[in-house]
Amino acid sequence: MYSKSMMLLIMAAIFPLKSFSQILKNQWVFNGAISAQYNKNSDVFEINTPISVGYFIFNKCAVGLQAFYGYRKGYTYNFGYDYSLGVIPFPYSEKSNQYALSLFSRYYIMPASNKFNIFIEGAYGYGKNIIDSDRLIFDETINITVFSATISPVYFITSIFQ
Repeated sequence: MYSKSMMLLIMAAIFPLKSFSQILKNQWVFNGAISAQYNKNSDVFEINTPISVGYFIFNKCAVGLQAFYGYRKGYTYNFGYDYSLGVIPFPYSEKSNQYALSLFSRYYIMPASNKFNIFIEGAYGYGKNIIDSDRLIFDETINITVFSATISPVYFITSIFQ
């Protein structure tokens, strides 16, 4: 029951945030989302917040910049082997902060006058993942390369034409 309610709340928070964009030439698009996840069995909590701003260079075609922040806190398990006990899990707490900045290109497939549409998007960028863990003496920083491809439905709740 708890997980179904949490899932519905998260879905309700994510989908409407993509719905304020307009898709005609010379207009700006602003998008944002937030997703959160908690796994009770492994005691892992995650939150992700992608935000983007773009400009329509043609009708239905936008280019822009995306910023991403992700946070994860929980336990990770390494496994060892003991001859008398067999495989033994070694849990350690871990926390990570992930930052990324990407360029994106987005194209809406259906006519601009539709309130419902589908877009395809590609993004490429760079970021960092900073990990703080019980098993590390110092924080570990990992450089990351971001590539994403997305197909997503969108429903515009605002008027398409002004």
